[in-house]
Amino acid sequence: MNKRIVVTGARGFLGKHLVNAAKERGDEVLLIHRASDELAIGCNDEQLEAKLSQFAPDAVVHLAATYADSAKGDGLQANLLLPLRLLEWAASNGGVKFISAGSFWQYGDLQSPGAVDFYSASKNALMAYLEYYRQREKVEAYQLVLSSTYGPDDHRGKLVDYLVKCAITNQSVELGNKAKQFSLTDVRDVVAAILGVVDDSSQLSQLSYRVRADELYTFEQLSELFAELGVPLHLKFDNAGFPFEILTPLDSDVPQLPSWQPRFCLADYLGYALSNIEPAGGA
Repeated sequence: MNKRIVVTGARGFLGKHLVNAAKERGDEVLLIHRASDELAIGCNDEQLEAKLSQFAPDAVVHLAATYADSAKGDGLQANLLLPLRLLEWAASNGGVKFISAGSFWQYGDLQSPGAVDFYSASKNALMAYLEYYRQREKVEAYQLVLSSTYGPDDHRGKLVDYLVKCAITNQSVELGNKAKQFSLTDVRDVVAAILGVVDDSSQLSQLSYRVRADELYTFEQLSELFAELGVPLHLKFDNAGFPFEILTPLDSDVPQLPSWQPRFCLADYLGYALSNIEPAGGA
C-alpha cells in the first residue's frame, strides 16, 4: 500500500535518495525546506501545520541538519526547533509515525563519551524530546542512528569520495589519526531501513536503532581494498590541522534495526566508482 511521507532535508544526499526511492514505488512525498517554493513548504511557514493536516501523512522523516559552527544560532531551526514543531503536530494528529536520523557522533568515543560538539549535543537533546513524545504523547517516534554513508551521486567530498578522487589523480591522502575506526554504509541501504520503518505495521519496542554493518573499517583495510582494485592509495597521517575525530564509535550498544541487513558491498561500489572519470561516492 502506497504511503504519504513528509521529508525534511530532502535536498541533501540521503534526502534525495529517499525521495526518489519513495516516488519510484508510488509514495506521495511532501518536502519541507528552509524556504517555501513551488516544490516545498518553508520550515517557518505560518501555515505549516495546516498544510501537513491537508496532506495527511502516514510518516514524517526528519533528515534536515546543520553541522559544526552552523549548528549554533539559526542552525537550531533544523536540528531542534523544526522537529519539535513537527512532533507537536504529530501528537495532535494520531497515527503519524515520526522517524528522525540520529548520528554516531552523538555518542562520542572512548576518549570523549557523549556529545562532542554542538551538532551532536542537539541530536542528544532531540533524542530526549523524542522519548518524551513517545512515552507521554504516544507518538510512534524512532531515531535511526546512522554511520558515515557513501553511494551514487554523492559529491560531498566525504571519505569514500575523497579517497576515490585521490586514487584516480594519484594524490596523497591527508588523514588524521591512523588508529581511527569507522563504519561505512551505502545510502541505498539506509533508504531501505527508513522505508522499512515507514512500512512496518507493528510498533517497535525501542526508540533508537542502529543502521550500519557491525564491521568497523581501518584505513589499512581501505588501502588494501584500493590496492586489490589496482589503484593504490598514498596515505599520510597525523595532519595537525585535522578537526576532532571519533576514533572508536560508542554506538555499538544501540541495537541494530530488526529485520534489516545491508545489501550493498563497499568493494563493489569502489569498483564502480573507480571505473568512472568523475567518481561518485561519499561518507
